[in-house]
Amino acid sequence: MLIGSVLLTPVLAPEIIRMLFTVMAVSLAFTLICISAGFRLNHINMPEINLRETGILLMIGVGGGTISGLVGSGIDMICFSVLVLLFRISESIATATSVILMAINSVFGVLLHICYFDGINAQVQAYWLAAVPIVVVGAPLGAYFCSRMRYLHIRYLLIALIGLELVTSLWLLDFDRTLIIFSISMLVLFLTVMVSMSRARYYVRSSE
Repeated sequence: MLIGSVLLTPVLAPEIIRMLFTVMAVSLAFTLICISAGFRLNHINMPEINLRETGILLMIGVGGGTISGLVGSGIDMICFSVLVLLFRISESIATATSVILMAINSVFGVLLHICYFDGINAQVQAYWLAAVPIVVVGAPLGAYFCSRMRYLHIRYLLIALIGLELVTSLWLLDFDRTLIIFSISMLVLFLTVMVSMSRARYYVRSSE
């Protein structure tokens, strides 16, 4: 998070940061599509943590934290994708784990802004106050409706929302050569990693 908030945010254009979030969301959609297509998830816990797993988790932490420092979210999406595609962890467990990680990351983000950036500015505080009634009403309603929906329908809804995010980014942003190259490069990078994880057999049960 320090890398993203302190080092990268001041030097990156807002359009770059917006497209980074969009590309990351598209990669999450790829994960959801894999699950919907019958991707086998047969673990309910992490494998034994050895040197390989330690390195993977460190990369998730550094990469996800950096992106979260830039766009406000990221470690949750990356964590979910790695747990599902690489470690073959159950979707429900991966979801809960990613939400908890994002909550912890958010707390550290607030503390970082209070201690390093001299507090939360008035505009952000106004955004928070405006969001409170929406969250208070919307979160329980969302939880209620999701509890009534099948997992498959929820995935399709998320994929549709990610598609809407992609369309709005393409529509609203002024794409120059730099932004086009960055967007394509990041999309290729994220999708290459996702495809590689989905094809990895290291954590697949030998009976499959």
